[in-house]
Amino acid sequence: MIDTHIHIGKFNEVYYEPVEIMRIIEDSGVVTGCCFSSTSMGEPGITYKDVEKEIQSILKVYSEDVMRPYFWFFPGYIQQGISVESAMNGLPYKGFKIHTRDEWNFENDTLQTEVLHQIFGYANRHDLPILIHTGESGIDRPNRLEPFFKAYPNVKSILAHCRPANKTIEMFQRYKNVYGDTAFAPKERIKEIVDAGYADRIFGGTDFPITNYFDKKFSNSQISLNEQYQKDIIDYLLIKKI
Repeated sequence: MIDTHIHIGKFNEVYYEPVEIMRIIEDSGVVTGCCFSSTSMGEPGITYKDVEKEIQSILKVYSEDVMRPYFWFFPGYIQQGISVESAMNGLPYKGFKIHTRDEWNFENDTLQTEVLHQIFGYANRHDLPILIHTGESGIDRPNRLEPFFKAYPNVKSILAHCRPANKTIEMFQRYKNVYGDTAFAPKERIKEIVDAGYADRIFGGTDFPITNYFDKKFSNSQISLNEQYQKDIIDYLLIKKI
């Protein structure tokens, strides 16, 4: 079983040590590999070089074909001079991550629009997936990148979290290249998508260890990272079977 949505690095005030997260996944007894990206990239004072070091620390221990790094392109990288080509040539990334709440304003910014075309174009040429955050706020609505789904019909675009379900289903109906994942998705949301006939468009992902962060923050839980991942496997990786 592959977990298609894992994170490493700094998330708000907590730092999730990259190799430790991979070892928890390895020790799960169920998950044989994952797709991961670093949340450090959005933290103040952290540069792409810092993120590169995190990815490299994992690749010294694990094969990139087992623990598969995704290049999370942050809009601030444009000012840092980080191009899509240079990053992809520097590390063996197996896909991309786009979080549409990360200062994206491509509707009014030609540089950002060009970068998105570079990302989708590279993914198209190299047969790589793009994981895209979705949510309920409007700014991260599932159809925000719809022009790119249409322009690049051979790129597998994965709507993380499938939020909201009805808008996610609309994208599934319009585009055969659009998929979703179970990360942090309530069972009723995935059931709605499955009942609509799109079970084959859903990948199993957990969003671990962000699940642990919010469990502790809002539930005052003391659950360990190891215990959390065992719980997440049941809650999110097996949710497709409802």
